[in-house]
Amino acid sequence: MTSKLRNAIMGLTMICSMVSPAVASEIVYAPFDLPDGVASVGKYSGTVSITVAGLGQALANLYSDAFYTLNAPPTGPADFHFWNLGFSTSGSGLFEAENYLVGSVPAFNPTGIYTFELNTGASGPTQLHFGVHDDVFSDNSGAYVVVITQLASSVPELSTWAMMVLGFAGMGLMAYRRRHQATRSSAVVWC
Repeated sequence: MTSKLRNAIMGLTMICSMVSPAVASEIVYAPFDLPDGVASVGKYSGTVSITVAGLGQALANLYSDAFYTLNAPPTGPADFHFWNLGFSTSGSGLFEAENYLVGSVPAFNPTGIYTFELNTGASGPTQLHFGVHDDVFSDNSGAYVVVITQLASSVPELSTWAMMVLGFAGMGLMAYRRRHQATRSSAVVWC
């Protein structure tokens, strides 16, 4: 019976691990000339990890990366709160992504590559939109490459709860059987 119980627990563990979704990343290419940005294919909620790279021209001789505006040629960063990474969950207009950051704006990186956590503000899965935060798009060039990764929720998945309950039940059953076996062996009288 113990081998049957062990096999059943192993089988349920394998099934639960197959049902649990894998954490995967999605890459979004967001050109500077699209007013509503580009939507992700996947749907996300809560906090996501974002890695963004890219440099573009948004106004005359000004270039910008995800958070900083650079003079041409790039000599030093200035945060104008404009011509930077735009973000939205609705797809109708982009807002400054820095308003949705978990923590502060990353320090200037001359490579233009930044990794940070973004609070989507969405309780249910929804598409994310990325682009440049601007009013006039006809004079823009360049693009962002955005890598989106859903971070694990602080609430365990149903499969995790099922495995935990089965594990406790299995441990309880083994302790019960050991106690009964110990009682039976002490009840045997040797003559």
